[in-house]
Amino acid sequence: AFNGDTAAANSLDDYEEGSWTPGITFGGGNSGMSLSAAVGRYTKIGNIVYLKSHITIGTRGSSTGHARITGLPYVATGDVSAFTPIADRGTVNLGTGAVGMAMFLSGSSSPFLYGYKFDGSGNFAVQHGSFSNNSEIDINIVYATS
Repeated sequence: AFNGDTAAANSLDDYEEGSWTPGITFGGGNSGMSLSAAVGRYTKIGNIVYLKSHITIGTRGSSTGHARITGLPYVATGDVSAFTPIADRGTVNLGTGAVGMAMFLSGSSSPFLYGYKFDGSGNFAVQHGSFSNNSEIDINIVYATS
C-alpha cells in the first residue's frame, strides 16, 4: 500500500527489471537469418511493461511473409489493441507514401509489424522484402499485461 492506503488496487505488488532478447520472423520463420544485434531491457511495474530494444539484421535470410517481433518478456493483454510506433533508422524500405512502422499489440508476445501511410489511406503488413541485410529497428513501447 502507498501512503497508508489499504486498498489492494493501490498496492505495488510487482516490480521487475531485466533483459530480453528480441527476434524477428517473416511468415513465422527465420530460415537463414542472422542477427548481428538483438538486445533489450524492460521494467515491469504492476501490470505495465516498458521495454526498449535494438535489432540489427545481419543477414535477412529466405523466409518470407509478414514481419513479426518475437520474445517480448510479457504477453500484452487481449483488451489492448494498439499500434505502437517503432523506429527503423531509415534502413527499412516501406515504399512510397509510407511514413513509419508500428507494432500491433493484442494478446500477444509476438506482435506483427505494420506500415502506415502519410495520407491516412490505411495500414499494411510489413513484409520480408522491406528489409535488407543490416536493416536496423529500435523498439520503445509501453503496454499492459495481466
